Amino acid sequence: MFLTHALRSLTRSTFRRKSLRRPPGRRPLARRPQVESLEERCLLSYTVTNLGSLGGGGSFPYGINNRGQVVGVSNGPAQTDAFLYSKGKMTDLGTLGGTFSLALAINNRGQVVGYANTPGDTEQHAFLWQDGAMTDLGTLGGTYSYAYGINNRGQAVGDAGTSGDSADHAFLWQDGTMTDLGTLGGTTSGALAINNRGQVVGLANTPGDTKFHAFLWQHGAMTDLGTLGGTYSHAYGINNRGQVVGDAGTSGDSADHAFLWQDGTMTDLGSLGGDSLAVAINASGTVIGQSFTTDNYDPFIYSKGTMTDLYTLLPAGAVTHLVVTGINDRGQIVGWGVDSNGYLAALLLTPSDDKNVQTDDASRAIIATLGASQGDAHQTEIATLGQSQVLVVSAPSPANQATSSRHETVHFGTPRDDGLHHLAASHRPATAAAAWEALDRVFADFDN
Repeated sequence: MFLTHALRSLTRSTFRRKSLRRPPGRRPLARRPQVESLEERCLLSYTVTNLGSLGGGGSFPYGINNRGQVVGVSNGPAQTDAFLYSKGKMTDLGTLGGTFSLALAINNRGQVVGYANTPGDTEQHAFLWQDGAMTDLGTLGGTYSYAYGINNRGQAVGDAGTSGDSADHAFLWQDGTMTDLGTLGGTTSGALAINNRGQVVGLANTPGDTKFHAFLWQHGAMTDLGTLGGTYSHAYGINNRGQVVGDAGTSGDSADHAFLWQDGTMTDLGSLGGDSLAVAINASGTVIGQSFTTDNYDPFIYSKGTMTDLYTLLPAGAVTHLVVTGINDRGQIVGWGVDSNGYLAALLLTPSDDKNVQTDDASRAIIATLGASQGDAHQTEIATLGQSQVLVVSAPSPANQATSSRHETVHFGTPRDDGLHHLAASHRPATAAAAWEALDRVFADFDN
């Protein structure tokens, strides 16, 4: 119920269920690869891709992984179903036996979560879709559940009805078991996102059920993240650095502003005029969301202390009424809006060329630092992917080790006493997608 409520505040209308106030492992042995976002190196702009539909009209994307796979919901000829968009093709993910489904998140392994109607359309249950099959995740004893987030370890989060539907609680699902995460003292909570460290964020009632506060759940305990001086807050996204984004009331609840929370401190990100809401954050700390005025709700991107109107980074007239919902570590953004032909469309925004990195639509710049110790020497290499030259990898050069080079298949040896990893290289990747898949495997080694 929580994410639907958040998106309703963005669009003023979307797929609805219940009504609530306001929008809804192991640690790495060595330091995780640091990903440098494209926007840190480039004068950023975007190309816009229409993702199409399942054949019946409008589509609404909600999640994107680092491979550029997108999930959401689309109208088909007969009913509205969850979709997976990959390599230019949109696939219907089916349902749990009813006539409706909606996908909300996808991890780098291609596992998808959301919710779907059961036979007879009598209930809606959270699902996990993988390898062509949709699995019912069950409930906390009640009749409904909804999954909103999944990490690369296959842990899913959401909210579900407890016995007799007496309460609605956040859950963590893993390996067939759904665990109740509790609340902040009230009767209702919902988990909206999870990172690869197993940290969960969402919103929960405080005692008396008068307000929702953003929470961070980790190591079995739920922590109230506070507010910006007002009485409420809601958390919608978290990255692997533990940075949390959402919205919160300012002093006297005079305004509702996007926030970034880190290490116990909640920072007001401001707005483009009026209220604002942050919906997602990627590995580099880039935040996306919406800013509201009386007449407009404009999408924004926030990076390095600056909030920028996303419209200023798009081709003139390419899209209006844009609502953004997700961002991956490559800087790709998904959302929906009215395209240049005047039709509501599911959209993928991809960072464009700049004077430093020459790319095309098929070859994105890949910049990663593979190393574990302070003071490591690194060398940035230029490789040709397809028809384009792009920055690929800045690889460690440990003492007495050959410098790592361009690769398609990545292998890590046993961590050394000094914390260094040696990257065994094979041949140059033939495509940008192959290089990204290799980096995904690197990330999985560190995150798991």
